Amino acid sequence: MLSELIALLKYAPSGGNLQPWVLKISQRHTAVSISIFLDTNIHFEKQHTDHFGYGALISLGVLAYSIEYLCQDFGYRLIDKTIPSETKLERNSILINLEACRPIKSERPSIFRNRFTDRRLYEKKPIPSELKQSLIGDHEVSLHFFEGQQNLQSIDLIFRKLSLIRFQNKELSAELSHELKSDNSSLTGIPISNLGLSTILSKITRFQKKFPLRIPIAAAYSWPLDESISRPLVNSATIACLHIPGNTNINWIQLGEEFMHVWLTVTTAGVRLQPFGNTLTIANYYRDPNFFTFSAKQKKEIEHLHAKALDELKIETKEACLFFRLGYSKLSIQETPRKNILTIF
Repeated sequence: MLSELIALLKYAPSGGNLQPWVLKISQRHTAVSISIFLDTNIHFEKQHTDHFGYGALISLGVLAYSIEYLCQDFGYRLIDKTIPSETKLERNSILINLEACRPIKSERPSIFRNRFTDRRLYEKKPIPSELKQSLIGDHEVSLHFFEGQQNLQSIDLIFRKLSLIRFQNKELSAELSHELKSDNSSLTGIPISNLGLSTILSKITRFQKKFPLRIPIAAAYSWPLDESISRPLVNSATIACLHIPGNTNINWIQLGEEFMHVWLTVTTAGVRLQPFGNTLTIANYYRDPNFFTFSAKQKKEIEHLHAKALDELKIETKEACLFFRLGYSKLSIQETPRKNILTIF
């Protein structure tokens, strides 16, 4: 049963679909201890935007919550969970202690398996207020919903500006090219076919990946920004943000746990979800403004966008937070490639 649980865990979401996890498992009689570590070689090789690992720490929390969510269906119950307080990314881990019990079968494995990231357009059918209220009541952290036109315009502007900085920065554009995959043969990364782009822009994106070219003119990126950010935001029922005050590694891990709880809850209600990691650039920038090769103009822009989010959205983007959009869709599920999680017994 433990091997079945581990096999299912590979479908947990992660930033850029990098799946940066390692599991170390020890068993003694009916007790099982699972330590979740980050494979920092995967993270640091491919993540420049998120150098300080906030997205990886969110992924760590996501996997921990997934184990708690699924374990009883596979004959285990949670005894306790420990998150050590570490500052270095490579030392962060989560220890989960389980004990064998009689399996309690439920729909949870099916819900977990059918959860996926949908980057395409949604129906503008409103999310039931009862669902939003239940999500808010479930959380000890702040969960904000943004539905007004003014808020939507602010979020769109912030995301577009941050994406533009990424497109025009040498290191960050190279990272984006690495994350995107031309087909489904790779077990990590995001297939270009899953981005929800038009046929013409998909072809241009494939060409750009094969022959990288950074264009200094901002207007040249208007089309891809429209298709990847503005249109999806407009064609959503709701935009939301989870926020935890603080910027410690534990804060970001807790954010991942809470986010996965939201995702599985809305999946149960037939709602689709897409996270946006754009604001991680702001959190990384304020951790060390001189780490990246940002120009003085780009630094000033990041500081302006941080102030805009705080003033207009009341979200402190220097702290642990994650935006996402919600909506309904009748489009078929698009699978993202997955690899088996590296497991050490």
